Amino acid sequence: MKKNEKNDFYEVNTPDKVSTFVENISDVSPVSEESDASQMSNLPDFSQLPPMSEILDQLSQMRGKLPYKLTNDYLFHAVFQTNKRVLKELLAAILHLDSSHIRELEVLNPILLGETINEKTCILDLFLLMNDNTRINIEMQVTSTDYYMDRALLYACRAYDNLERGEEYQQLKPVVHISLLANTPRNGEKKFYSENRLCDTRDGKIYTSNFGIIIVQLKENENAEKPEIDSGLDKWARLFLADTWEELQEMIKESEWMAETMYTLRNLTENEKIRLECEARDRYEHDRASLYGSGVRAGIEQGRLAEQVNTERERQRADAERANAERERQRAEAERASAERERTSAERERQRAEAAEAELAQLRALIAEKGIII
Repeated sequence: MKKNEKNDFYEVNTPDKVSTFVENISDVSPVSEESDASQMSNLPDFSQLPPMSEILDQLSQMRGKLPYKLTNDYLFHAVFQTNKRVLKELLAAILHLDSSHIRELEVLNPILLGETINEKTCILDLFLLMNDNTRINIEMQVTSTDYYMDRALLYACRAYDNLERGEEYQQLKPVVHISLLANTPRNGEKKFYSENRLCDTRDGKIYTSNFGIIIVQLKENENAEKPEIDSGLDKWARLFLADTWEELQEMIKESEWMAETMYTLRNLTENEKIRLECEARDRYEHDRASLYGSGVRAGIEQGRLAEQVNTERERQRADAERANAERERQRAEAERASAERERTSAERERQRAEAAEAELAQLRALIAEKGIII
């Protein structure tokens, strides 16, 4: 599908009503207008940006390592919650839409920027309502997991369960779950982009256009195909993975949306509270990875010890079998020796019997010859 074509999957008309989906699966409280204003008072106002030439000039002077990468899920949420224009462009690239088709975009779960979050239970996915009718969940997945597909399916199903009491089934809002994977899953799949729907496995016919899961493996951007190159999604992937400002300079010059994204990132990370929350998320992810690695290493060690035990058991079993075999060999040898002795004894008895018979025959002949009558 070309980027400027309209995709009906994201344009189904349904009644305008926001369900309680976010409240059901996230403990992040929505931001009221009052709390939002007070919380944002010390942050830059992104509703009025300086001219692009000024933004590019400022960014061109940036050098060294980025304060935090956009794969930091807290920073990801903060940047795209704060700047709806770049969120719209990112979403258009993922969905292969012209951004003009995204007329409205609402973040259903905004966070209070700089406020401490629960590292273990807070869900930092972006829950969106697009054009008043399509529910979209975007997650930035940092840690490589074996179960990401099951989790994506669970989140998508929860989002699809969006009927209010008394509403009819045809009022269900279409749902798209988007997983941006910062690390290639351990199954080793090399696909950059995949769009998954329910379909008939025999003829491929789509069962419904109201439910889909999109997987983007950021590190596989070199495997991007023409639709993702045309939409610019491969460039977004490189932007997310960049470590230094030097890596970004060419992309920033090529795309004003990339420049505006990094301008937003730079200004947000100048706020100490936001930096602390980004650090907390990085630390949490490092701890998770370390715990996983420790578990893997412990499992490997347990497996090694179990293998040693099994090897010792196998050695003892083999030794026992060899001992049994040796005893059987000795028993058979003893039986053969006994049989040989019996044969030899029988042979001697036969020879003695034959000798006695010969002597008796000779004696009879002699008696007969002498005419002796017995």
